[in-house]
Amino acid sequence: MVESKLLRVKYAVTNLSDSTPKVIEDAGILISGNLIRQVDTFHNIKEKADTLEEYPHHVAMPGLVNTHSHAAMTLFRGFADDLRLHDWLNNYIWPAEAKLKPDDIRVGAKLAAIEAARSGTTLFNSQYWHPAEEIKGFSEVGVKLLAGQPTLSGIAKLEYPDSLVKEFHGKWDDSVRISLNPHAPYTVTDEEYQKIHDYTLRFNEKKESDVPALMVHTHIAESKEEMKVIRDFASRSDFQINEELTTPVKYLNSLGVLDQYVISAHSIELDQEDIKTFSEKKVNVAINTESNMKLGNTIAPAKEYYDANMNVGLGTDSACSNNTLDLFGTVKATALNQKGFTGDATRVPAPQALRMATYLGAKAMGWHDTGDLKADFKADLILLNLNQPQFLPIVKANAVLSHLVYVAKGHDVSHTMVNGKWIMKDRNMTTLNLDDAIKEFTNTSNELYSRLE
Repeated sequence: MVESKLLRVKYAVTNLSDSTPKVIEDAGILISGNLIRQVDTFHNIKEKADTLEEYPHHVAMPGLVNTHSHAAMTLFRGFADDLRLHDWLNNYIWPAEAKLKPDDIRVGAKLAAIEAARSGTTLFNSQYWHPAEEIKGFSEVGVKLLAGQPTLSGIAKLEYPDSLVKEFHGKWDDSVRISLNPHAPYTVTDEEYQKIHDYTLRFNEKKESDVPALMVHTHIAESKEEMKVIRDFASRSDFQINEELTTPVKYLNSLGVLDQYVISAHSIELDQEDIKTFSEKKVNVAINTESNMKLGNTIAPAKEYYDANMNVGLGTDSACSNNTLDLFGTVKATALNQKGFTGDATRVPAPQALRMATYLGAKAMGWHDTGDLKADFKADLILLNLNQPQFLPIVKANAVLSHLVYVAKGHDVSHTMVNGKWIMKDRNMTTLNLDDAIKEFTNTSNELYSRLE
């Protein structure tokens, strides 16, 4: 028999799949197995549950969705900071990654999943080497994962993920999926982008209805100089780019590889024509505000994406380009930067920022049954303790939305639930021993850095 539980909370943030999120006071959340059955005021929920859990000082909200990262790069946190993007990649990160062993990646991804769970993220998108190892690491923690092997032409050859799809895609209560990952148009040839697009399209057209779609996760328009870097790469790789194609989006659109299965990470240097193209092609966007600022790469036109009804999510990027996986920081930074850099305090108000961090981010990654607290959605949720000075006062229920964007930090999360199971309760991990995991990571990172000397 499926176990049911009823959570009674001070506030519940719901309706994020609509344009107007709302806050229910003295709320009840009825959960049966891995699904939410009802969200309403506590006294309106008539159905009995096997257990009642009461959280009189807490707000419940959907788990956060990190739409772009590189999970196992926790191993390189603080390794190379305050550098320009291509200097950082070419002279520090890629040479260091050449020293990685597969089990290093499992351990690094495991720490990323722990950090994600402890800061309120229940769904995570990672592009990194040895995705099966990242999946192992995340499965030890319980955070949902979209993972895939990067392709870099001439360095990391294109490998179709047939075996990964067969073993992992949509498995374990749909807690893991596989993606294809052409790194960026300045590292992947036109021909390989088209091969990846064709493979994905064939799979998605032929798959059974209960099998999730394959997504293509790639970096696009990450810096001002990207088009020049793309042309230099094309010249070295013996293919030509028409001079009329002046932006990465125009170039990729000319290849016919932009569609609703693409997750475009960063997407900061887009003109109005590019935004229109993304909207028409239904491209999904992952904004990485903190990482972009750290690497000196300005900010994305988040409001314009939102106004174009695009699936626009938020990402931390990796732990060595941010340097934290606490998505609450990116939520606040996105809302503030959209205001501060334009002089318009109305851009990306708190409810919109929360939608990007939850429901819209999940849709951008291809999940349609998470990111909101509503009937028949997966029970992926978090609780934050509001009985703390920084959250007071709460003069009206909707003030909770502002507090979650402008006040909350990852360490305010007390409980994290995925598929109806608590993976963290009262800041204590339920799926593993945190001290043992930290010791394992420390030993692994020490051994890695001895190889880098």
